[in-house]
Amino acid sequence: MRFLAIGRHSAAYSTADAEALMPAEMSTASELYREQFIREGYMDVSYTEAVLLIDADDPATVTDQLNRYPLVKGGLIQFEITRLVGLPAITVANQASHPPAWWPADPV
Repeated sequence: MRFLAIGRHSAAYSTADAEALMPAEMSTASELYREQFIREGYMDVSYTEAVLLIDADDPATVTDQLNRYPLVKGGLIQFEITRLVGLPAITVANQASHPPAWWPADPV
């Protein structure tokens, strides 16, 4: 399945705390990307929101994996997770015979 995860600063966020955790945060992001959990990642122009496109089997896996981030563990950021499905007019029209692997078998 494909998910959108948007990370935002929590009320407990402080720049000093975030900077202290940043080397570990960047290492975790690299690991999650190498593991193909994170497919794409972006930041807004003010660097206050992280936007991740994720492939995972279920929402619980998404939460578990995102909880590996030191800023999440430290309560400095929190993620909003949304399950995605492809736009049929675009996705199906561009597939030879079947939808992509992340297309849900049971769309909600």
